[in-house]
Amino acid sequence: MQKSRTAPKKPKRKCGFKRLLGNLLISLSAIILILIAFEVFFRIYYGGQIRYDYVGNLWVLKPNQAGFTYPNGKIASINSGGFRGPLIDSKNPTILLLGDSFTFGYAIGDNDTLAMSLARELKKLGLDYNVVNGGVPGYGVGQMVSLYNLKFASYKPKLVIVCLIEGDIIRQTGDQTRGFFSRILSKSSFVAFIKARLELLRQKTQETNYESFLENDIERLKAFEKSLNSQGIRLIVYPWVYKENQTKFYDKISLGFDALPNYYANIVKEFQDNLNLLYAEDGHPSGIFTRKLGEAMAKDLAQKI
Repeated sequence: MQKSRTAPKKPKRKCGFKRLLGNLLISLSAIILILIAFEVFFRIYYGGQIRYDYVGNLWVLKPNQAGFTYPNGKIASINSGGFRGPLIDSKNPTILLLGDSFTFGYAIGDNDTLAMSLARELKKLGLDYNVVNGGVPGYGVGQMVSLYNLKFASYKPKLVIVCLIEGDIIRQTGDQTRGFFSRILSKSSFVAFIKARLELLRQKTQETNYESFLENDIERLKAFEKSLNSQGIRLIVYPWVYKENQTKFYDKISLGFDALPNYYANIVKEFQDNLNLLYAEDGHPSGIFTRKLGEAMAKDLAQKI
């Protein structure tokens, strides 16, 4: 009588899902540790970013602080009024510059900003003015106008200069809301190193809306000008050209406004053999660029004020 043969037991196989989940957790933990290491390194070596307060959807510079916009050792000092540069001297009339990181002075020192350069050049011409740096990184025209109403209207400036670049056009009011995670990331020294690259990517995704956004901003500027004029305040627009292919942008923005000239060609001509001297990080103007710009602006403004 033959004994019945039983099939050999197959070895139990580990659950594939559990193994995959374990690998994912290990990989995620490794990535988090690497990011923490990067953050610690950047924070120790370079310090911290400039910090912001939030008023609705508007981010404003936190008063009484010092930090960087790009981790290169250049520190921005924010005064008790919540802007970069000296406080207002009540004895002198005020010129207010509104703008984005170009106006604020991204990746350059306190004494190299356009506001500081312009104030020095005006003084050489015998004109003592408070030149207030109302630039905030990441702003578009809508944010600039909102900041004026929130912070600077009470200063009663004699002149407001809106300094905007072509990239500001895609920063339409409402699409720059900073949620919880954005606010957390805005405090990261490591993120400060890479965020300019992310901004370039965002601009590419918005290019198809450029023309309609441009018309929106022109209307905003017209309404802002009307409001300022009713208070006896003059608006000047400065379409800040920093690349040679931005003539169309300059022409459209300057049409119908009291606008400063396009200084780009003359500045570039002087530095045509050393163009790299005109730029700091990520295409932003260097201290040399802002100094030359301040010299040219002061001569033209002396005829207007």
